[in-house]
Amino acid sequence: MKVGDKVRFLDSVGEGVVRRIDEQKGLAYVEDQDGFEIPTTLSQCVVIKNPDADIQKTYRPVPKLIRDKQLAEKQQPKPQPQAGNGKKEEKKDDLLEVDLHVEALRPGVVMNRQDALQLQIQTFRKTMGVHLKHKGQRIVFIHGKGDGVLKQEILRLLHNEYRTCFYMEASMQKYGSGATMVMIN
Repeated sequence: MKVGDKVRFLDSVGEGVVRRIDEQKGLAYVEDQDGFEIPTTLSQCVVIKNPDADIQKTYRPVPKLIRDKQLAEKQQPKPQPQAGNGKKEEKKDDLLEVDLHVEALRPGVVMNRQDALQLQIQTFRKTMGVHLKHKGQRIVFIHGKGDGVLKQEILRLLHNEYRTCFYMEASMQKYGSGATMVMIN
């Protein structure tokens, strides 16, 4: 395996391009189709062989029946997951979104800042607990910008209690600076 190779993951859904390799730690940093860099152990990456890599690519038409079936599948509406317990959850491949805004967790309920923070942290811990066994699961916690108290507490918990998880700021284009993405390892 080398930088630039396209790889798939053995124990989780997904693939991407190797951007760098840390042989001391035994990690390959793979950029997925969403532009996220995912640290993955070298033993969990499989290089996707491309038979056309050494020759110029040629046009291979897709048979009409296959093309029609693919088009029909794209046009069918996908069922949306039901929101449970005030959480806004959206499953996209292995991506789960959890909105930690009080309005999403307890619509119509007015809470003081301390109670709201406790509810948000409780929801964060519960979500992490449920998904810790799902290796490769990506979770985006939408905490908002605010004064940064919730974000700092989430980062502290990730650093101290969920050390095996990789985390980073979520997509700036989609969430601004108000979300943190966690990948369960």
